[in-house]
Amino acid sequence: MNLLFMTSEDIPFSNLVVRNISRTIRASVLSNWILERIEWNDTLYPPIDFTSPPQNTMNRISSSESTLLLTNLSKGTILIDESQCSSVGRAYIANCAETVIYVAVPLLHVSIIGCVDCEVVLMAVTGAVTVSFCEKVILRSVAAHIRLDNVIDTQLFIHTSRVPLLTGDTRGITIAPFNVVWPGHEQLLVKRTTIHPDSSHATLWSQPVCACLSESPYVLLQPAKFRVVFFPDFSSSHVKSLAVCLPQVYNDALLERQNQISDLKREILTISDETNLSKVNAIMSGHFREWLTSNNKTRVIVDLIKQKL
Repeated sequence: MNLLFMTSEDIPFSNLVVRNISRTIRASVLSNWILERIEWNDTLYPPIDFTSPPQNTMNRISSSESTLLLTNLSKGTILIDESQCSSVGRAYIANCAETVIYVAVPLLHVSIIGCVDCEVVLMAVTGAVTVSFCEKVILRSVAAHIRLDNVIDTQLFIHTSRVPLLTGDTRGITIAPFNVVWPGHEQLLVKRTTIHPDSSHATLWSQPVCACLSESPYVLLQPAKFRVVFFPDFSSSHVKSLAVCLPQVYNDALLERQNQISDLKREILTISDETNLSKVNAIMSGHFREWLTSNNKTRVIVDLIKQKL
């Protein structure tokens, strides 16, 4: 006996049988069609051997798509852009520590699992970013959806088309608008994703749905503390603005900060005495070196330069 099922527009028309104006398809055809399109978890996300060496590889799952596997990394910096790969579908980041990861290619889904003291920058995720069992992670991402599950002491700088979801033992979360400046970002969002960079999604990041053990699992970053960071870019572009829209209160705070910096520059330029000017330069250089050291930026800069040499 041939079993017959109702079909949708996605099912091919071969072997269709029309009954009472309803479109049907034989079970064997439907089964083959489903099996050809199933993506198994153990193929997309292979089991992790926590004792194995660090892994930074592409796991090809089809002729046109790969999964980026970043596992067991420690104290490193990874930069993924279209010059290295353009067919990445998903990213799997697991068991990493003190690692900075930049991804400038559009992704379908991203899973971040078991990471500590890491920073992950995702410029365009058309599906979901899931962060699970992580601690002290900084996530900067533009994504359709973001979910945290059992995550502690983590900072989110996000732009999303759906409200974030917080579940499990998730606590100590700070949420703020997306803050990464990159010259190619607007073009990437408009041409390669369905995520809107305009003001229609400017406030969704601040309205998470919480199903957590903690009563107050998150706080919003104070606008006065909001800063922008720059995606590593070796081109000659001088773009210095965010591709996504900020809420007005954060935009005003950022403009005020920029005005303060401009005023300080003007004051420095008015110093005519060489001795005083040297002292000012020495103080600024000292603070800059201290900032590089305290934030591990020296290591990040060296790693990025090595990757581009």
